[in-house]
Amino acid sequence: MAASGLVVLGIFGGLAADVGRPYPGFLATPDYRVAWLEPDARAAGLEVGDRIVAVDGGSPLTLLARARRSPAPVRYQVERAGALREAALAPRPFGWSHVLGRFGVYFLVSSLMLLFGVFVYTQNPAGAPNRNFLVYMCLWAVSNVATPDATLGLAKYGAFLVGAVAALLSVHGWIFFLTYPVNPVRETWLRRYRVIPRLYTLGAALGAVTTLTLAAVNVLRPEMFLRGWPYALALGLLLALGIVSFPIKILALLDTRRRAASPLINQQTTVLLVGIGLGLGGYLVLGLAPLSQLYRSPVDPQLGSALVLIYPLAIAYATVRYRLFDATVVIRRSVVYAALAGVITAAYALAIATANALLARADLARSPWFSGAFMFAVALAFNPLREWLRAAVDRTFFRERYDYARAIQALARSMASLLDLDEITRRLTATIESVMHVRDPRLVVGAPSDAIATVLREVPGALSRYQVAADPRFAAVAPATLAAYGALRAEVVVPLRFQDGVHGLLLLGPKRSEAPYTDEDLALLETLADQTAVAVANAEAHRQVVEYAQQLERSLLIRTSLAKFVPQRVRELIEESPEAPSLEKRETEVSVIFADITGYTRLSARLPQDTLDALVERYFGAFLDEIVKHGGDVNETAGDGLMVIFHEGDHPRAAVETARAIHRRARELNAELAERFDPLAMHIGVNTGPAQLGATKIEGRAGTRWTYTASGLTTNIAARLAAVAESGDIVISEATRARLGREVEAEDLGIRPLKNVDAPVRLFRLL
Repeated sequence: MAASGLVVLGIFGGLAADVGRPYPGFLATPDYRVAWLEPDARAAGLEVGDRIVAVDGGSPLTLLARARRSPAPVRYQVERAGALREAALAPRPFGWSHVLGRFGVYFLVSSLMLLFGVFVYTQNPAGAPNRNFLVYMCLWAVSNVATPDATLGLAKYGAFLVGAVAALLSVHGWIFFLTYPVNPVRETWLRRYRVIPRLYTLGAALGAVTTLTLAAVNVLRPEMFLRGWPYALALGLLLALGIVSFPIKILALLDTRRRAASPLINQQTTVLLVGIGLGLGGYLVLGLAPLSQLYRSPVDPQLGSALVLIYPLAIAYATVRYRLFDATVVIRRSVVYAALAGVITAAYALAIATANALLARADLARSPWFSGAFMFAVALAFNPLREWLRAAVDRTFFRERYDYARAIQALARSMASLLDLDEITRRLTATIESVMHVRDPRLVVGAPSDAIATVLREVPGALSRYQVAADPRFAAVAPATLAAYGALRAEVVVPLRFQDGVHGLLLLGPKRSEAPYTDEDLALLETLADQTAVAVANAEAHRQVVEYAQQLERSLLIRTSLAKFVPQRVRELIEESPEAPSLEKRETEVSVIFADITGYTRLSARLPQDTLDALVERYFGAFLDEIVKHGGDVNETAGDGLMVIFHEGDHPRAAVETARAIHRRARELNAELAERFDPLAMHIGVNTGPAQLGATKIEGRAGTRWTYTASGLTTNIAARLAAVAESGDIVISEATRARLGREVEAEDLGIRPLKNVDAPVRLFRLL
């Protein structure tokens, strides 16, 4: 950048150094053809295109020296259309009017090019397109002043730069358009075959050869310029490179457009194609070709240099703007601010007229107090007035856009009251599809994929697929992210951010009109996404509350149902400490009842199974009431028998009272069901002693099963006592009898051996 600025200033300084010094009265090319002349020179018989053959009878190489040596008229011999002619013309002073009139536009355009390059570069210094654009503008700035100076300048310092700069400028332009807009397929091909370094090497070599050739001819054989071939060679190279650049750049853009198939890429390449056509085309046709004496242009070649500004402007616009500008926004804002200015001006005039009429003063407008008060009022009313005018302009001239914005804003407001995620999704997608004419809008709830999350950490709002491809910040992750966009069928992704987290994505396909998403579109979508994120978070919280309530209700139902199968003591332990119930086995004294139905096998043979099951349930249900009343726990039931554990308080007496109650309830049911069934009788055994009370774990391949029981010899003896007891009897052990006291009458059955019990046990039968 600094070097280019110094070169531009150096060439301008070279021209400025000639101000005030004599010159021939016309400007000539390096091969001594007249390129521009003053009216006096035309009156003397010279015309543009004449070839200087002799100066005062000597070599044309002395043209400038002769004009500066003497103010006397110079005799020129020129060749025109194959014929020789004579003309005499006195030298004229070279003034600022000549510098500015013939070269001013070139220097102005070059200065603007450097400014464009710096501006674009500062927007994103890390971006490759921005850096390449700065280099491109530096080369253009030098070429834009070196070419006219080499052609028209008096000292022609720029002639030695034209060849080198032209080659590098063209090659860099090819590379710029081959790599921008982003075309991953082409970039892979360029890297594989090392096309870019080879092109730069070719451009540098070609430029060096051209420059060295011209310098050598100028020093060693300057008369060769009279025959024209060195200058013609340099001009031919310059024109050839410019002409060849056209199809390379256009084909590169069209290929990128075809591969991307994106509305944003389409519009961007359209802007660049217009810039190439109008800017670069205008420069070649109206600027470079006339300077090269290919034909006489009807306009000043400086116009071609001015037109070339369209070219860098188009590139700068496409480089800086990742989302192309919506012309409608410009028009709307222009109309709004023009109307605003008119309203303020009218209000000022009306205020002055009214105040003058009321106060009879004609010079109120000169009062600083009045101006200050009016400006204060304008400052207070500016924003409300602007919003009112904007709404009025939109309603009047941009009704579709106005309705579309209002629909999006109304939808955003309505989101706050929605708690059903399905309804949120339906309203959101239906509204976006109808007002924005978007293909396949969707709402995806949940954390995004890693590829999407990576780029969303860099860009907090809406992110289009084009931005991912074009923004150099995403160069490393662009392939994976673009693949994720493709999998989601999304042109734009809008994150639903809530409390520093992404709760979902709003996905939009391309517009049906193939128009790009504008800044205003994305801003509205971001506003809508903010409200949607809150609504989704509320809906998720509401869903969790509903699910929790349903789970709680289900848990209560499960608890009620499981309570029928779980011993009372287990339920109590779990309720006391749900997180860690104390179910470990511990040794404690218990009383155990085993009760069986007499003749159950006979009943099974005589009664249908469902009838038998109902009958047993009827009896056992009555027994359960007595068991619970006396504090017992039904540990298990198996067909015709049940096991009951007592372990709190005076449990031996509670067990005996329960056994008696079971017999009593059995007699009551026998009497009640006497007409339908034969009477049932129970034989019961009761034993008291130490046992391991707690949970027993049974593990197998199918899983783990827990049971809560009293295990040990005490339980086994109780089961054997029930087997010894006859129908209607209650047989108790000596340990139980000892704990009952003498008020309980019992018949001593003596010491008897029991099955699977090592020592005989003294038995008693309750009377």
